[in-house]
Amino acid sequence: MRVFLFAAVLVLTGCATQPPDSGADRAAIAERSRAFSAAYVRGDIDTMMEIYAADAVVLAPGREPMRGRESFRGFWTLPEGRAVTRHEAVPDSLVVDGDLAYDHGRYLVAGENDGNAWGPVRGTYLIVWTRGADDRWRMAADMWSRLPDE
Repeated sequence: MRVFLFAAVLVLTGCATQPPDSGADRAAIAERSRAFSAAYVRGDIDTMMEIYAADAVVLAPGREPMRGRESFRGFWTLPEGRAVTRHEAVPDSLVVDGDLAYDHGRYLVAGENDGNAWGPVRGTYLIVWTRGADDRWRMAADMWSRLPDE
């Protein structure tokens, strides 16, 4: 009877259904997202690739899925004369469930082509994060879509 009462109290108070506090995980993922944006602005492709899982998939608008870092390294490498001057990803929701997390929100990107400014371009994104054996969070799936110009 005591076990039943204890279980009932846990269920009624929500203790049995609440996930463990993932504040540290959410902070780590947010930091990885900021690191990706900073690397993109610097043109640091190696750092960007390290933030992806080795077998990650990128689902870019208007393109076939790209699986594995080497398949999308060239996609992120900008040609001579092009630069990203601003990149931000602002989550609307970031949910951590064990070694997986999903993050969706809005992004903004701006840059230059041969010295001519463009943007900002705004859109929405969805990222699935996975915790690696080294305890670091990496993007396992990355997709986005551009919003119509205002």
